[in-house]
Amino acid sequence: MSRTARLPIAILYEHPDWFRPLFTELERRGMAYDRLDAAAHLFDPAISDDDVKRAGQALASIATQKELPQLKQFFAMYRGTAASDEVGVAVGSVAEAMLRLDPKGSRPIIEAAAHDSMTKEGPKARLEQLLAASGGGGGADPAKPTDKK
Repeated sequence: MSRTARLPIAILYEHPDWFRPLFTELERRGMAYDRLDAAAHLFDPAISDDDVKRAGQALASIATQKELPQLKQFFAMYRGTAASDEVGVAVGSVAEAMLRLDPKGSRPIIEAAAHDSMTKEGPKARLEQLLAASGGGGGADPAKPTDKK
């Protein structure tokens, strides 16, 4: 490879406004790059299962309300059809993001999935862990009153 040849850069981003200064500087310098929206990346048929896993793990930390509809769609589509362990990990990571962004609205969805026989075993185990860690556990009845002494 010649010293003057440039490789394109791929930037996995979550929010375009946060990355605008970087994109502007790369364009100013005439550098080739590809923008990869993290949530949309989950649905790209050209990426590997490992890339899906990594995107899901990143979204567990960086996703915002803007991505919540895509996260819920991915969760609904893949919790019962995860064809590999990597996609199963992504399902668990997406559930983690959903609980972080919308605990009240997402918890019933995730509880139902954790108890649904159609949910694959790998994601199901991760969902049960998430529910237990976020309080109430997968099998607890959230409507049951606690003892007050």
